[in-house]
Amino acid sequence: MASSRGVEWVGVWYTLQVDFEPYGKDHAMPGGSRDSAVEIAKSVYGINSPLGTWYEWVGYVVNGKDVGDMGSSDFIGFTPREWVEVAEPEVLRYIYIFHEPTKRLTFSLDSIYQYVDIYDRAERLYYGVDKPSPKEKDYLDLIIKSYEYAQLRRPLPKEMPFQLPYLHAVALIQTLPQSLSEDELMERVIKRLRETKVLTKDLDDLSRERIKSRLVRARNWVNKYAPETYRIRVLEELPESIRSSLTDVQRSKLNLLLQELEKVDVWSEDNIKEAMKRVPREDKSVERAFFEAAYLVFFGKPSGPRIAPYLAMLGKDFVINRLRDALR
Repeated sequence: MASSRGVEWVGVWYTLQVDFEPYGKDHAMPGGSRDSAVEIAKSVYGINSPLGTWYEWVGYVVNGKDVGDMGSSDFIGFTPREWVEVAEPEVLRYIYIFHEPTKRLTFSLDSIYQYVDIYDRAERLYYGVDKPSPKEKDYLDLIIKSYEYAQLRRPLPKEMPFQLPYLHAVALIQTLPQSLSEDELMERVIKRLRETKVLTKDLDDLSRERIKSRLVRARNWVNKYAPETYRIRVLEELPESIRSSLTDVQRSKLNLLLQELEKVDVWSEDNIKEAMKRVPREDKSVERAFFEAAYLVFFGKPSGPRIAPYLAMLGKDFVINRLRDALR
């Protein structure tokens, strides 16, 4: 006996002249809804069924735990509105289009920056800004086509607009005063991006729009979903309790860091990383003590996200003065 779903599908195929339709793996079972619909289309309506492929379910992860497949009955997952609050719709479209449909895919709003990074990489490959890795060369055409199909804005710009990395936006949002108006925030962000050489050319209207969009979404992510490690607050003043808690080893390493950072001519994330690498760390315990001290004097807690982007966004004068203050 034909399922009601099979009869419904054929009516839609016939009325809308459907050429292709994917279907969930539950409908792909032998003798299931898809087989019933194909048989009804051929023997009753005298039409060919559309091409199609089955797809796996999409899982939802919260705090690192897979809580099951996304679905509407018990509502496991996120709404489109919740997604666009923290990431551009094109990012989700790209992930879906690029992913092999018969393999299970999972999403976590906690890890939104990872999906944005994947999308941003595809964008740079599309515009030829980045060179594909040996592995990416094997499926570069799929990356390019998936990026193109994911776009909502047409036609696509001939040159890639300015791309603000998501975690840079996260750093900027948290290292600038929360009291700034929208216009003030944009101007301060652009100034900071120029100072750190992240931005090296004039901005067109689309690039400004993209920066603003990413800042707003990064702020929403920090407020709603970001793991604690990504939530930081820059200390406006260094408490005496932190200064006095630093060990001799920590003070020694911070002093070496200060010396290295004072030599940096171009204040950028990469140059800060290189300066930090030049601070000798004899073993794991010394390395741990060094980073713990760095996080404490800037953020008041012993750990956090990768620190170089935040130091870059804070600016050289602030960082140098804070280190001097910690060592006095």
